[in-house]
Amino acid sequence: MRELPPRMQDRLYHDLGVPEETLGIRRKVRELAERVVAPRAYEVAHTEESRDSFPRDVFLKMAEEGLFRIPYPEAVGGMGLEFPCCATVVAVEELAYMSNSLAAVYDVHCILAGHALEYGSDHIKETYLRPMTTAERIGCFATTEPEASSDLSPRSVQTRAVRKGDGFVSESVRAPRWNGFHTGS
Repeated sequence: MRELPPRMQDRLYHDLGVPEETLGIRRKVRELAERVVAPRAYEVAHTEESRDSFPRDVFLKMAEEGLFRIPYPEAVGGMGLEFPCCATVVAVEELAYMSNSLAAVYDVHCILAGHALEYGSDHIKETYLRPMTTAERIGCFATTEPEASSDLSPRSVQTRAVRKGDGFVSESVRAPRWNGFHTGS
């Protein structure tokens, strides 16, 4: 494994304003990242993404350690933390220190896909979100916006809703991009 630079968060952050629950999450995720993520980081970063290359063993270990429960309330299988956003940011930060690729897997699973599902019906939450907290389902993100990539801000998105009669019609340019090799698995 390559030599890592010193951790900036250990020198920049003073624990005075950080909730104790977040400090506990930092310790837990850091230990997991050193033990499980670091040994696979190079391989994951340098392997073309495909169904067979998904780091399922690391993903399942992250679930087993409860990482996918951090952002969510107890009602959907989450930890029900008082400051879930703070704890989630710390989790991403600790994972990214060892592997940007695996931090991105966590980000897509929990933040992009998971938080979108939080606004769904009870059926959606029970069918998709709750199983994501245990890795029974894998969250993904896909866009067909040719210029957007992961930047879905108004300046990048070309799709527009145009009023037609009593409703709207989507006018867009589509470029298939799919990153969800394990969607629904």
